[in-house]
Amino acid sequence: MGLTAREQFLLDFYNNVWLNVRRAETSLWILFPIYFTTIIGLLYSRDQIGIFLMLFFLSILSIVFSAIAFNLNSWFVRNMRLVSKSEGEFLQESDYDRIIPEKWANLKIGFINKEPYCITGIGYLLVGLTITIYLIAYSNYSLSKEQIVLLLLVWGSLLICEFFYVNSLRKAYNLFIKETP
Repeated sequence: MGLTAREQFLLDFYNNVWLNVRRAETSLWILFPIYFTTIIGLLYSRDQIGIFLMLFFLSILSIVFSAIAFNLNSWFVRNMRLVSKSEGEFLQESDYDRIIPEKWANLKIGFINKEPYCITGIGYLLVGLTITIYLIAYSNYSLSKEQIVLLLLVWGSLLICEFFYVNSLRKAYNLFIKETP
């Protein structure tokens, strides 16, 4: 017995959404070696470019990678919402808690989840801040007070931008939830 056109559509839709989930996960893991390799490169180049520029680039790098991780999170939760909606179309009640988690039965997936996306988004920030604070406080390199203040202003400004960016992603997700049937 073959699938109906509706069932085939749902199955194809389901498979495509899962491909997008896997793509977001793959992208997240690809970021790790790029981020840490770039940090190592910056640390090795600090004598050539100076400690101030190295820390300036590190702050931008950390914020950008954090923003990418949070963006991947927004795609992940969006696609998980679509997966759970499509599963709701063809799964039976008895399939919940055997095939997929029981909590997905009511289609309640929050914006900030416990997936690696948020952990890495926060992690990139913590790594960058830790290296910056350590090198300012304990390194043999001297920074003027103006440079330290400028670095703090850069970090502060970038963190504020990050906050607004994550908030805009959250609003877009809430709008998506509101507008999807």
